[in-house]
Amino acid sequence: NYDDTSVYRTTFQLGAIWNILPGLVLKPTAYYFGTEGIENYFQADNETTGNTIRPASAKHNYGRHLQGDLVLSYDKKIKEHNIGAVAGASYTHDYSYRLSASGSGSSIDLIPTLNATADSTQRASSTKTMEATLSYFGRVNYDYKGKYIVSVSMRADGSSRFAEDNKWGFFPGVSAGWNMHRENFFKPLESIMSRWKWRASWGRTGNNNLSVANSRGEYKITDTNYQGSVGILNTTLKNSQLRWETTESYDIGVDLGFFNNRLGLLIDYYNKLTFDRLYDEPLWNSTGFSSIKSNYGSVRNSGIEIELNATPIQTKDFSWDLSLTFAYNKGIVVDLPLSLIHISEP
Repeated sequence: NYDDTSVYRTTFQLGAIWNILPGLVLKPTAYYFGTEGIENYFQADNETTGNTIRPASAKHNYGRHLQGDLVLSYDKKIKEHNIGAVAGASYTHDYSYRLSASGSGSSIDLIPTLNATADSTQRASSTKTMEATLSYFGRVNYDYKGKYIVSVSMRADGSSRFAEDNKWGFFPGVSAGWNMHRENFFKPLESIMSRWKWRASWGRTGNNNLSVANSRGEYKITDTNYQGSVGILNTTLKNSQLRWETTESYDIGVDLGFFNNRLGLLIDYYNKLTFDRLYDEPLWNSTGFSSIKSNYGSVRNSGIEIELNATPIQTKDFSWDLSLTFAYNKGIVVDLPLSLIHISEP
C-alpha cells in the first residue's frame, strides 16, 4: 500500500510601535496563518484480502487566515486622576479550499496515482469558502487614587456570515469598582482586613456561530440529470433575517482579603440573558427540509460563585496554598419558539 500525507504550516507576524506623543501610542499589526495538506493513497492488488480493484485517492486542502489590527492607546495622569483610552479596528479574512478525488481499476501496482485508474471510476469534487469580519472597538478607563474605578467600552462587529441588512452587531459594556480598603475610615481594620473591593459590571457580547449557507442558502449538483439537464438541489434553506445572538449580563461582587491577603474570599452574583438565540428550528417534512437556522428563544442563567483562598504556610522556600470553590447556577427558558411547542405535542 502507498499512503503519503504532508502538512505545511506557515506563520508570519509583522508589527510596529509608534510613539506619536507622550502617552499616545499607535500599534499596527498584521498576521498570516497558512495550512496546506496533501494526501495520496493507493492500495495495491491483494488477492488474500480480496482487493483486486486497486483503489486510489488524493486530497489537497488549503486554509488561510489573514488578520490586521490597528490599536491607538492613550494614557494620562493628572495629579491623582488616571485616564486611559483605547480605540482600534480589526479585520480578519478566512479562505478555505478543499479538493478530493478518487478512482480505481488501475492495471498495475507500479503507478500509485489517479492517472492510472479507469476513467469510468474517477470522481472529483472541490469546495471553496470565504468569510470576513470587521470590528471597531473603544474603551475608556478612569480611576481616582486607585479607589474609584470606572470603565466604559463599545464594540461593533460586522460578519459576512449574515445577510446584508444584519451584518452588524453592537456590544456596549460598563464596569465600576471601589477599593474601600484604601479609604481613610478603613485604617482601623487594616491589621485584620487587607482588601475590600466592591465591583459591578454590565455588558453585551455577540455570537455568530453559523455558516454563510444559513443566510444565503446552499446548492449542489445532483448525481442524476433531470429531463436531460443538470439538476441543482437546494440543500440548505436560507434565512436572510438572521441576527447576532446576544448575551446581556449583569455582575456584582466583592473581593475580601484578610491578614495581608493570606486569606481571601471572592463572592460573585451574575445574571445572564441570551436572546435571539441561533438554533436549528425544526420544519415539517412537507417542506423538504429538516430544519432552518433561526433566531428564536431566550434563556436566562443566574447564580452565585464563592471562592475561598488560603495560604496557611508561606516561607522563603516553601508555600502551601488552598482553594475552595462553590457555584450555583439556575437556568430558565424565558421564551420558547411556538414551533417547538407544537412539535412536542402528542
